[in-house]
Amino acid sequence: MRAAALFRVAAQAEYARAQYNLGHVCRGGIGVDQDLVEARRWFELAAAQDDLQGLSTLGLFCLRGTGGSGT
Repeated sequence: MRAAALFRVAAQAEYARAQYNLGHVCRGGIGVDQDLVEARRWFELAAAQDDLQGLSTLGLFCLRGTGGSGT
């Protein structure tokens, strides 16, 4: 999926919204293989930049123990 590839480029350039979006596609397997560990990593990076959806989603991942223990 082209959107996932574009999100990855922007996420690697440290755009918080793209990091959240890439986490979302990794979590749902939208255009990529589902990978909850990678999703959590992107949510952590977005949350570290105070992205509200990244913070919220990371909180849910922590509460549910999804995607490993984190960093």
